[in-house]
Amino acid sequence: MTSTMSIDAEIRENSGKGIARSLRRAQRVPAIIYSKGSDSTLISLPQKEVQNLRNKFNFMTTVVELNLDGKKRKVLAKEMSLHPVSDLVEHIEFISVDGGNKKVKVNVPIRIVGAEKSAGLKRNAVLNMSKRFIECYVKTDDVPEAIDIDVSKISVGDVIKLKDIKIPSSLEFKTKNTAQVILKMSGKRAVKIEEETTEAESESSEDNNKSSQEEDNSKDNK
Repeated sequence: MTSTMSIDAEIRENSGKGIARSLRRAQRVPAIIYSKGSDSTLISLPQKEVQNLRNKFNFMTTVVELNLDGKKRKVLAKEMSLHPVSDLVEHIEFISVDGGNKKVKVNVPIRIVGAEKSAGLKRNAVLNMSKRFIECYVKTDDVPEAIDIDVSKISVGDVIKLKDIKIPSSLEFKTKNTAQVILKMSGKRAVKIEEETTEAESESSEDNNKSSQEEDNSKDNK
């Protein structure tokens, strides 16, 4: 079930870099609500409450109930911009989810499970992830906190593709290319195998050269 949190918001009449900077100096976060079939709404939110929301919940999969001019509006974060140094939230784009259980596009974060049982990770292997989020279609009442990927049984060199990931029936991947690699486990073992293969190829090449030289010598002696 999707988490929900309530937060106070205020309408802002104007947009632009100057307005955004003034809001941030006043400890407020500029934001916008996109609604299908109607005009977007410019708002601002208290910086402290936004940071608490981001720290306590999974922000991108949390339905936020905005208290806006005496009315309540339900929204879901679409995009979020962070300051490159302070990591404070600088701007948020919301989509309206008022009016029932709608199907929306959501960036659901990937959560790694089973790492403590992974033999490869215990031997200093590394998980290389091509994505941190997966774009999905899901109804607002069923947005999961995360998509779990179990790495407890994979070995060095193994890959996990999108089609290998188990998801609830309520969730649908946006892309149809389910053969794309999401995660790969690599490490010292993979490097060692590669080195051994190179050495074996080198030895084989030396043996072939040696055999060729012996044949040439034999022909000369004849």
